[in-house]
Amino acid sequence: MIISKLRAEWLYISGRIAALLSRPVMLLALKHWGGNDLAATVAVVFLVTMLASAVSGFDTHRGFYQAYFGDRRVKGFRPSYRLYCGATTLQVAVVSPLLALFVLYRFGDPALAALVAVYFASERLADEAQRFLIFTGHRQEWGGRIMAKAVLQLAGASAAAVLLGPGAAHLAVGSLLVGNFAAYGSKLPWRYLPVQWSDWKAGAASCLSQRLFWLLSMVTSFISYLDRVVVMLFQQTDMAVYTLMVSSMSIVQNAVDYFFVSLRRREILQGQLSLSGVFRNRRFYLTLGIASLAGCVASWVMLRLYHGQQMDHLELVPVVLLSQTALSVTLVLREIIYWNHSVQRLVWQEGSFIACTLAAASALRELGQSYEVVLGMISVFFTLRMGLMIWGISRAKKQAPIT
Repeated sequence: MIISKLRAEWLYISGRIAALLSRPVMLLALKHWGGNDLAATVAVVFLVTMLASAVSGFDTHRGFYQAYFGDRRVKGFRPSYRLYCGATTLQVAVVSPLLALFVLYRFGDPALAALVAVYFASERLADEAQRFLIFTGHRQEWGGRIMAKAVLQLAGASAAAVLLGPGAAHLAVGSLLVGNFAAYGSKLPWRYLPVQWSDWKAGAASCLSQRLFWLLSMVTSFISYLDRVVVMLFQQTDMAVYTLMVSSMSIVQNAVDYFFVSLRRREILQGQLSLSGVFRNRRFYLTLGIASLAGCVASWVMLRLYHGQQMDHLELVPVVLLSQTALSVTLVLREIIYWNHSVQRLVWQEGSFIACTLAAASALRELGQSYEVVLGMISVFFTLRMGLMIWGISRAKKQAPIT
């Protein structure tokens, strides 16, 4: 099944690989031609943009997708589409200024702050275009556009570093947003984006009606980026090299998602995948083991390319591996909980986990501990979170899925 899946979707898989590799390769190029500070700055831009997308990017598409892709396609779905566009543009309009203010506070550079806000808007719209391509079954086109985006962004950022050296941050971020619009501009609904006030009001009402899913999206995404947030706050100069390690080890999550979860989504949705069905499955362990080995090798290669013979930060590889392995297993568990148990309970659990983790990290910082110690603590907390989810699923009574 896996071999036939690879043969049929080679361009889609190539796109996923390009999405996985483009940012690490870009950071290596920026460090080589522009220095560590430039690479660290762009790594921070990546992080805050992903966090902003997580805060803003929740189920605004739900109503339109149900009308357009449902078993019985609804005639006259244009109002739901306008509502979808209105909610999306409202999210971008609200989050962009907040993101710009944070970047301005962090770097004291108004031009960089403005560019990051526009880049976030382009990334958010590109995400919506990517989702639509997946739902329409155009997976090969999805892969092709991802590859085009990766090539354009890498070429632009690298050229900026070669030309301007350490001062290439503005041009590098500009190349990121240009790459997004070049790859996805033809897929964006430009005539629907200039929405009226009434559309924004309806969009706001739609967002508020789905606040539970928004909270779930926000807390889950924040947990995924929690370790990078710690590095940014503790020692921003190490952001680039740590992002490289996480990107290398994210092979584990991507492999579990593609080779295990994606093949069992219907089973998960119908409540047919149990804990024993996960943890007694040889393919699950095989996927996890091969991906972990590949992640460790990729991390070593990236550190060698970044540092040369010195090979700093090697001690963080097992910490990142433990975190990514726990997050990968939790990915499966969260799917089971999301479709078969209480979403509200999941939101409370994830929120409590964030609060406890941040409190412990703050305490360690007050004690003068390094961010490496804090990351070790977070990896242990990720493992405990995984154990609590396993315990919760085994104890909870199955509920009807929330629609």
